[in-house]
Amino acid sequence: MKKIATVSIALCLSLMAAGCSGNTNSQTSEPAASVTGSETSETTSVEESQASHVVTVEEVSETLEDQYGEYTCIYPKIIVDGVEATEANTYLSSYIKDQYPLEKIDDQVEGNTVKFKWGSNENTVSIIFTIGAISEDYYTFEVFNYDLDTLTLLEDSEVTKCLGMTDSELFDKTKVAYQEFLKGKDSYDFDKSISDLNYDVITPYITPEGNPGVMGRVFYAADSQFSGMESMRCFELV
Repeated sequence: MKKIATVSIALCLSLMAAGCSGNTNSQTSEPAASVTGSETSETTSVEESQASHVVTVEEVSETLEDQYGEYTCIYPKIIVDGVEATEANTYLSSYIKDQYPLEKIDDQVEGNTVKFKWGSNENTVSIIFTIGAISEDYYTFEVFNYDLDTLTLLEDSEVTKCLGMTDSELFDKTKVAYQEFLKGKDSYDFDKSISDLNYDVITPYITPEGNPGVMGRVFYAADSQFSGMESMRCFELV
């Protein structure tokens, strides 16, 4: 049967908030998963941000193909004030390749496609990855926030302060977004998803438009095709 290449779509909801946004991921870098087979790489430049630093994020793509088609992973190349953020870029690509590999096994490509968006405000840049499984209608997100002065990952609480909110205010606004998105959707477990919102399951970030956003964990319903699974969704805080 022909495989389905998942098109990952960011699901964002509107929510009133003020200030700027960013995000963090505290995991350490892991070795990149090996990719075998026919592979091509391409670098594409994208526009500069309006932060106090001059920031650009280029796209570095890797593509594998089999009899069913081509599958591409796109990774970020952050450049700050004309200098490549080599350590940050290496960490991001290595982490994503390790956690969501794309490989060619016995003439068939398996794994995940990857793409990203990015946003910045003041001295923070956010990288928002969308990851889609090749053979399933499943996708999830990963978000990372970097301080542009130090090129180190920010804590979620630091991002919340940048948003001009307290922790409890952020959690309350996120809960409203969950209610608007999940209520009435039978494929999700609404009660479980909304039961315990904290920094272990949500991460604030900056949207490509420079607005606040939050990535949050949702659980699938017991009778859905993804029963027992969870994934991340993105909610824009406008």
